[in-house]
This record gives sequence, structure tokens and C-alpha cells, in this order.
Amino acid sequence: MALKAKKQLREFHRQQTGHDGVREYFDRAMLENQPRLTDLIPKSLWAYLAMLLLGVISIYVCQQAHIYARDLQSPEFPKHLFEIAGPGNLTSWCMSVMLLMLSLGAVFVYLLRRHKADDYKGRYRLWLSLAAFSGFLSFEVATGGHQILSVPLARFEMPSPWNEASTWWMMMVSLGAMYFSIRLLIEFKSRPGMLMMLAMAVMVLIAAGCSRMGGVIGESALTTDVAESSLAMSAILVVSLMIWLNARKVYLNAQQGKTSVSQLTQPNHATVKKVVAEVSGMEDSPQELAVEQDAEWDDWDDLGDDEELAEVEEEYDEYVEEDFEQSDDELDEIDEEVVDEETERDYEESESYQDEAEVPEQVQQEEEVVYSAYAPEEDDSMQSDDSTVYETPVDNSQQNTLLIPPKEDKIEHESFDEDAFWEQYDLTKMSRKQLKTMRKKLNRLKRKHAEKQRAA
Repeated sequence: MALKAKKQLREFHRQQTGHDGVREYFDRAMLENQPRLTDLIPKSLWAYLAMLLLGVISIYVCQQAHIYARDLQSPEFPKHLFEIAGPGNLTSWCMSVMLLMLSLGAVFVYLLRRHKADDYKGRYRLWLSLAAFSGFLSFEVATGGHQILSVPLARFEMPSPWNEASTWWMMMVSLGAMYFSIRLLIEFKSRPGMLMMLAMAVMVLIAAGCSRMGGVIGESALTTDVAESSLAMSAILVVSLMIWLNARKVYLNAQQGKTSVSQLTQPNHATVKKVVAEVSGMEDSPQELAVEQDAEWDDWDDLGDDEELAEVEEEYDEYVEEDFEQSDDELDEIDEEVVDEETERDYEESESYQDEAEVPEQVQQEEEVVYSAYAPEEDDSMQSDDSTVYETPVDNSQQNTLLIPPKEDKIEHESFDEDAFWEQYDLTKMSRKQLKTMRKKLNRLKRKHAEKQRAA
């Protein structure tokens, strides 16, 4: 009962994975959005156990077949098929199949891992590189393509170990294996189960390298061809099994979680409380201690999630800071462009305004010329009889004629309310460029207001 309650609680927490209720992977990683190739990832742990047993049996059969065929005295028997060194034999074929399986598992991980939401540094590209590297090694093991290096080496005179193509080829393979081991160590640093398998594979590879150096460290049972082949195949088997287990883990994580916080409803809270109550009630019983020891070994991968979440948050903070700096620079450039455009627009508006103001002045001057031509000439002698020398002549300038309209009184225009304009904005939060832009806007509003007053 307690084991069932713990499984229910664990399953609920897995469904609610992610930061603030957000899924760990994008929707492109869901099963319906993935190619049908990802359906080949086994979901049951029994399939991986069968893979491990099949690999161990293959290694054992290859070694025993070589030992048996080596002691045969029949010349008709094809002994070269059971050799453990070189291409074209059963051992190289099995090793090539293991490397090909490793490459296929890396491709599966890449198809799902590239849709992880918090992978800001693009670490998913590691799996595509690993797939290409293991696929090339699979081709080389089956065909012995590294022998082509003997052509350029024949031009140089070097001592015995360095004039062989296999020596240089092993050095290049060792460098590649070291690089991918470091990358996988960083990738699995919060997963103890994967780290244990990676450490085991590295130690077996080191032992295989030491076994090949029999002439340097001394001949022994560990420096024979059988020991060297067994160690190399065992290391490839462990790495292949590790990659496929990681593909299963990534696949399950990609299909779980929820897309929004709203899906965390009250029934879910009630389920959690119920399960927690059952678990806490069972912890006092002596049977709980025996049940807790029967945990699945695959749950090792769930340890250290806090460290992984902390690392993801740090990467997200760095990503946000870089994005903020880029957006700030873009905003500055946009502000400069806006200021330049508004300056040109204001200059064009001022020119058009001056042109419009010059047209009425020219019309008014032409009208004055016409009025002066038709107006009667005033003579100083034509004065009123009632006036005397001490009186000023009668001012007829206020008289209205048919051609000259009566003068109207000046209309006082209302001024633009600048205070009301500035009250709409918070000046303390504006930069210099924004203040300059607002002043230009105020000048345009003033001109429009003056034009409306004149039109009225």
C-alpha cells in the first residue's frame, strides 16, 4: 500500500515538472509531432536488460569461438572468420553492430533533446556529433579503412611503433573518445546513474588501451588479443546501453508535464494531500522500511534535480541579460531613427507652413493695389466749412466704400495649454532623447492649434 502511494506521488510530481508549471520540452517534442522513428525507443526496462544480456553473450561467443578455432589443425576450416583482430571476421561485425546501435541511440536523443526549452547554449548538438563519430567508427571497424594512413606514413622514416597506421589511428580515436567523455560528463553531471555507467566505460577503455601496450608495460594475461578485444567490446556495450537509457529518459520527460499553470486544479491538490497523508501514515509502520529498499534502479536519474534546476536558472538569467542588452541597444537605435524622422518631418512642415503664409500676404498686397486704384483722391482743399484752421481735418479713413470692406476688430486667440500636455507624462522616467521627442511633439501641437484658431 505504501509503495503504491509513493508511486502515485512520484507520478504526480513528474506530471507537474518544469518551472512554474511550464513543460520542460516544447510541443515539438510530443509523440504526435515527432517522426515515427522515435517509436523504436523501448519503454520497458526489460528490453534494456535483454540488450545487455545479448551483448554479453555475443562477446563471450566471439572469444570462445576464437579460442576454439585457434587450436584446430584442419587446413580447410576458415579460421579467419573467427579472428578477433582486423576486419572481415565475426568479432569486427559484432563490434560494428554495437557502434551502429550507439549511433542510432544518439540520433534518437538528438531528435528529442533539441526541443528542450531551457537549452540556451545549444548543448543538444553534442548528440548529433556523437552519432556521426560512432557511425564512422562502425564503418571503419567493419572495413579496416584506417589502413589508408599507411600511404602518407610510407614517405617518412620513423621507428617501429610510429610507422604503423594503427598507432596513429588509435591516437585519433583516443582523442575523440576523450572529448566526448568530457562532454557527456557535463551533460550527466546531475544524474548519478549515468555518471556511474560513464565512469565504468572510461575505465574499461583505459584498460583496453593498456592491454594494447603489452610491449611497453610487459606481457601478461591482460595484454593478450583476447583480453584487448573483450575490453574494447565491453566498453562499447556499456556506452551503447547508457545512450539508449538516456534516450528513454529524455523521451519520458518530453511526454510529461503540463502546458500552463491553470491545469493545476483543486482535484490535483486533493490528490496530493490524500497521497501524502497515506505515505505519512505508513511511515511509522515497520513494513515501510522493507518496502522503501525495493526502489527501482532507474530512479537514480531523478537525483540531483535541484542542482540541474539551479544551473538552468543561471543560464536563463544570462540569456535574459544578453537579450535585455540587445533590446536596449535596439531601442536606442530606434529612438535615434525616430528623432531623425521627426526632425525631417518638422522641417518639411515648417517649410510648407511658410509657403502657405506667403500666399495670403501676396494676395493682400494685390488687393491693396486694386483698392488704391479705384479709391478717390483726397485733396487738402476739400475740407469741411465748419472746420477752422485750428481744427483737424475730417478723418474719412473710417468711411466704408463699396470696394474697401469695413475694418474688423482683432480676435484674441486662445493659447495652447502646455501644462495639460506635460501632466499626461511622467518626466522623471524619460531619457533625454524622449524629452527631445516630446518637445518636438509639443511644437507640432502648438502649430496645429494656431492653424485651427486662424481658420476659425
